[in-house]
Amino acid sequence: MMTLWLMLSAALAHPLAPSALRIDWNSATEAQVVWHTPAIQPSGADVLQPLWSLDGCTLSEPGIEVTDEALITEHTLSCPESAAPSATFRGLDEERAGVLVTQVAGGQQTATLVRDTADVVSLRPSQAGSSPFTRFLSMGAHHLWIGADHMLLLFGLIGTLGLRRRLVWALTGFTVGHSLTLVLTTLRILSLPALWAEAAIAASLLWVALPMARGATEQTSGRSIWWLPMGVGAVHGLGFAGVLGDLQLDPAVVPSSLLGFNLGLELGQLAVVAGVALLALLPVPWQRLKVPTGLVIGTLAVAWTLERVWGALG
Repeated sequence: MMTLWLMLSAALAHPLAPSALRIDWNSATEAQVVWHTPAIQPSGADVLQPLWSLDGCTLSEPGIEVTDEALITEHTLSCPESAAPSATFRGLDEERAGVLVTQVAGGQQTATLVRDTADVVSLRPSQAGSSPFTRFLSMGAHHLWIGADHMLLLFGLIGTLGLRRRLVWALTGFTVGHSLTLVLTTLRILSLPALWAEAAIAASLLWVALPMARGATEQTSGRSIWWLPMGVGAVHGLGFAGVLGDLQLDPAVVPSSLLGFNLGLELGQLAVVAGVALLALLPVPWQRLKVPTGLVIGTLAVAWTLERVWGALG
């Protein structure tokens, strides 16, 4: 079953950072609107973009900035006080990390995480949005579950270390490493182009694929691999590529956003482990799947690494 899932998930892993729409109201009638979407998009997917319902408002011609990391467009939104402009998002699907909509007005900031094309988001400030901590908590778990690369790493750790206490510590080490690079990229202390970060993430999967492909057991490989998840987590954290800074979150909410995201990631990992533990109770010879699963993870790791390096060089 696990090998089948891996083969079905052989499409490109998701872009790790969400897209973002920020509406900063300077007054009751004028706002600055910034749309930010990652340069890396799912293969063959529609272009993700906002669709505006202006309700009598006017939107200026966009200012466009294209970088190696993202496409950024900026508008000025002018509205009568009675207008209720809104937006939906075309191209939003399960392969994307969602759209974080941030509204700022009167010194207050709310956040809404959108994951469905049918969701309509008001551009006016609203109390309906939740705190950045709550939204990034949800985003952390979602970030793990939709990412083939993260799930492959998790299956690889489970296959190598087994359902033992050391697995929990290894997953916590992964989260600590992930947290470290998130902080460093958010503070602009560390930076790596998104495509190279994605290539490094793909290559890191070989650390769990090789022991599984050799049929290594906990006794032969557990002690030599327990410390690696922290370093691998640091690599995976680069995939988020300073998105908190790109979202222009107020400095006061950055710590709670980081805490929420990483707590969500940890809870998401533990939920997957709990699901695997339940599956392990079934009368299935899971041990026989270790080698083929390791081979599949290794094959995907090499293919993704070569593809992403080629994309970075191109």
